[in-house]
Amino acid sequence: TLDHVQSYINTRLSEGAADETVRKELTTLRRVLKYATGRKRMHQDFRALFPEFRVEYVPRDRYLAPQHLALLLAALPGKRRLWVLLAAYLGCRASEVEALHWELHIDLDTKWALLPGTKTRKSRRRVPLSDPVLEALRSEWRASVRVVEPWKNVRRDLNRACETVGLSRVSGGVEVQDGPVS
Repeated sequence: TLDHVQSYINTRLSEGAADETVRKELTTLRRVLKYATGRKRMHQDFRALFPEFRVEYVPRDRYLAPQHLALLLAALPGKRRLWVLLAAYLGCRASEVEALHWELHIDLDTKWALLPGTKTRKSRRRVPLSDPVLEALRSEWRASVRVVEPWKNVRRDLNRACETVGLSRVSGGVEVQDGPVS
């Protein structure tokens, strides 16, 4: 019922769940109920079960200072360092890092990368390759299609590495900036 869903929302918020997390959970519930309706397992309009719950998503604005990035890289296995360098210096989303192909997206001669923009058409963009990224790319170049291999547990592994070196949590879209961590 509508009261059950509202009670769930109230409970999750009282537990400290973020508004955005609750919104995602409600989206999942909506999809399950829509599926049940389509399979004739539910005979009422599932949309009537959801109270008004709007959330304005505001991503965290978090940057790593170069010295903190160095600490994080030192805590990661060698095969993951290039992945993090690309995400940090190029401002890539996790999906964009993993979509990079040597021949299509990386030009070591002109020192540019073409980010494929996996979420929106406008997110496709060209970015310059900084010296640390160029050095890493040159040392990692190989005759394969992908620049890096997919990283299934990126958030978990990054958070563990951050804990190891005493940094606050980061996400798959870490960026580097000069100056202190904000």
